[in-house]
Amino acid sequence: MIVFVLGRQPEISLAELQAVYHQTPKLLAGHLAGLDIEQETALATAKDLGSIVKVAELISDSFTLDADNIARLTHHLFDQTTGKITLGISYYGPPTKSKLAANFSQAMRTSLEQSGHSVRLVPSEQATLSTATVLHNKLAIGNPKKVELLLAPAPSSHRLVVAKTIYIQDISAYTLRDRGRPRRDTRNGMLPPKLAQTMINLARGACQLTRPTNLLDPFCGTGVILQEAGLMGLTTYGSDNNPRMIEYTQTNLDWLARRYQLASRPRLTIADATDFSWQQWLAPNRLELIASETYLGRPYTSPPHLSELKSNLHDCNVIIGKFIANLSPQLPSGAGICLGVPAWYIRDHIHHLPCLAELPRHRLRSVTTGANLIYHRPDQVVGRELLVLQKA
Repeated sequence: MIVFVLGRQPEISLAELQAVYHQTPKLLAGHLAGLDIEQETALATAKDLGSIVKVAELISDSFTLDADNIARLTHHLFDQTTGKITLGISYYGPPTKSKLAANFSQAMRTSLEQSGHSVRLVPSEQATLSTATVLHNKLAIGNPKKVELLLAPAPSSHRLVVAKTIYIQDISAYTLRDRGRPRRDTRNGMLPPKLAQTMINLARGACQLTRPTNLLDPFCGTGVILQEAGLMGLTTYGSDNNPRMIEYTQTNLDWLARRYQLASRPRLTIADATDFSWQQWLAPNRLELIASETYLGRPYTSPPHLSELKSNLHDCNVIIGKFIANLSPQLPSGAGICLGVPAWYIRDHIHHLPCLAELPRHRLRSVTTGANLIYHRPDQVVGRELLVLQKA
């Protein structure tokens, strides 16, 4: 079994795993979920998982902390290894059981020293090692002397889930594709590349067409979704009603093509998403995948007055409602869609767009029924509600 460390919002991570691997993930403990897939498959796809922090190989889902088991574990991990061992321990579980991690670390150190190894435990003030710490200590690069182990209390028992990290998100690559692009625009939103990857994966998971290769972003902004889709090998199309955004997107994607030696180039056009015919523009190709952060309305740094919110919500509702009514008839049955639409957090209440109630009328079916997929930080007023849809 392969273990995945879920992101800050586990429900989004679980939906992404389901979409990519077409299996329901098994919650193991804390922020850990497992899938019965091959390690080769996991490593081949891990770089495209935007909401997954780490990938690991399950060692045990019912480990008991005793001397014999620790000895067997150290033998399993380090029997063929000589010289100094660097060991990192990340604990995913309630603070009330964090002493388990300390006891485990000490037991591993003692066992390794008794077997003749020199050991360095990676220090951390937090229960889990950060991505930066793991990368700095080179714990997930295949070196048998440098290992990170993930621990969590097993559900309904006094045993432990133990897994060995085999992949970790490349934060430097994400930073480059975010802040290193030549054109950025803070007024038109700052979609993180990680979230763009997740949205593309959710759209692909919703799609029932055979081997979809074409992706459209009707609100392409500065091109973040198009850049990530291009890196995933998709043929990309983008439109925006702002000529400056089309210019920014073209500049950014030209930079990306040079940086990553991409042969394909996106097709871009200036268009109003409420009345444009992408179906005619793309012909003879068809619309297969739609992934887009739509109009999010006016930004807020603090909760607005209710009258201001109503005005903003109304404007967003009109634009997005017209866009959906325009898009849906152009889609073939089985097309996969992921849209980021605004949801407002005001005094512990979430305000949604009224037009979302009209989705069934447009023959758009939600494939994440009951899941609350809102990308949102605690201090944000405007969150991104992820609509994962399929054309019926």
